[in-house]
Amino acid sequence: MGKTKKFASISRRLILYIVLCSSLITLILSGFQLYHEYQADITALDRVYERIAKVHLQTISATLWSTDTTRMKTVIEGLSNYAGVTHVAVLEVDEVLVSVGTYSETDTISRSFPLKYKHRGEELEIGRLRVTIDLGAIYRRLLERAMVILAGNAIKTALVVVFMLLVFHAIVTRHFRTISGYIGDIKLGESIEPLKLLRKKSAVTPSTSLI
Repeated sequence: MGKTKKFASISRRLILYIVLCSSLITLILSGFQLYHEYQADITALDRVYERIAKVHLQTISATLWSTDTTRMKTVIEGLSNYAGVTHVAVLEVDEVLVSVGTYSETDTISRSFPLKYKHRGEELEIGRLRVTIDLGAIYRRLLERAMVILAGNAIKTALVVVFMLLVFHAIVTRHFRTISGYIGDIKLGESIEPLKLLRKKSAVTPSTSLI
């Protein structure tokens, strides 16, 4: 009974060590994967800003110079349709002339672009375009993704643990039990039979016996 408890204790510790190591590896790999996805999302936001700068700034600058607020609002309404964009505003000095959406400083990222217009050979800065993108959507998506990744990795870890325990039992633990029982039955002064371990015979190495 004491030997059985001892082997049970060894098995429990083995399970604990495997689970802890596997969980640590799972957390590290999941962290790297989520960080990579976060960087990819930030890169996608940068591409949105780059597209706005390349495609729309000149048009907005022209509408601001001509004070065509109707056309200006139409243009920035189009900008608000970009993924993640929650607020777009055209500012002259520090005054908001036209805006679309709701501005917030919480869980958002804003970028300001100078609006320039060339007049009589001189390039003038006549205002600024401020575009705000919601980071909350990215955080929520990452949280959902984290749950999926952790759940998937936890299932894979559990399967690996079970597989390793079965393999360890088949190769090591059952032989330990046999050896322990054999040693426990030895009595001083009595002849003993050689110990034979039940395992497949190798073509090279004969079956193990202990005399």
